[in-house]
Formats: sequence, structure tokens, C-alpha cells
Amino acid sequence: MSNNDALREEATSMMTAYTSKFQGLPVMTSEQIRQLVEKEEEIVLVDVRESEEQEVSMLPTAITKQQFLSRKDQFSKTTRIVPYCTIGHRSGVFGTALLEEGFDNVHNGEGIILWSHLEDVQLVAGPDGSCLTRRVHTFGAQWDKVPAHIESVQFGYFSMVKAFFSYLYPW
Repeated sequence: MSNNDALREEATSMMTAYTSKFQGLPVMTSEQIRQLVEKEEEIVLVDVRESEEQEVSMLPTAITKQQFLSRKDQFSKTTRIVPYCTIGHRSGVFGTALLEEGFDNVHNGEGIILWSHLEDVQLVAGPDGSCLTRRVHTFGAQWDKVPAHIESVQFGYFSMVKAFFSYLYPW
């Protein structure tokens, strides 16, 4: 087994541990997301990470949580919505809240770390998506499971504290 395969297995195990806490919120794999985007099917990818993480990279076509919330009333309750974060926990919290608000086609994305393991992966820098990048914000060392061809970026101490408190008080 290659080192990248081992990292992908570790990331998958972590993601499963996080996402299993959100009963009723199915997980959509990175490959499934990519296929829907490539087919140009209706899918709203919502990056629920901190702006510092989003500036490093986002999934192509994704919007930020703030952009989604400012336009939430424009989406039908049946719109396919896939929030994602680093590994599935913060997106699970957000996705569960959307289900409670009556959205009925919400899936939890595996997260940007597992997305980075896709063959021929594409990542865009920042919410404007103006250029491609090979960097992923992995939040902290514990989640640094990106493949060798991807550069890992992590929070400094104060940014980590800020992110922790925004997780505790997401709205």
C-alpha cells in the first residue's frame, strides 16, 4: 500500500467516525459530487469552513456558508445541497440544521481532504474561484491526511482558537 493510499484510508476512517454522528444525513462521496458537477446537474456545494480555510482552496462551483445563508430563501426545499468542511463534522452540524429547517435533499460531503485524493483533482483558490491551486487547509496536524502532491496548510494558534469558538457558536 502506498503512503497516499494509507493517508486516504486514515482520512476515510476519520470521516466515517465524524459523519456517523449525524443520523438521517447521508454522506455523498467526493466522486459522486464530482460526477454531478461534471454532468452539470443541480447541486449546491456549501463550504462551511472558516474564511481563512476557504482562501487556501475550495471545491469548484462551491459557495461559502455566508453566501448560502444570504440567499437561502432562493433555494427550493428539494434542491440538492451538499455542505462540506475538512472531514465532515462541521458540515454535518450545518446539514442537520438545514434538515431541521425543512430542506429534504441534504447530503454531508466527505470533506476537502478526501476530495484532494481524487485523481485529476481540481481545487480553486478562494471564494472567487479565479485560479487553480494544489493547496488544502487541513485545519490542524491531526487532519493532515492529504496526498503528497497537495500542500497542507494549517491554522496558527489564534486562528485555531477563533475556529474553535465559531464551531461552538455556529450561528
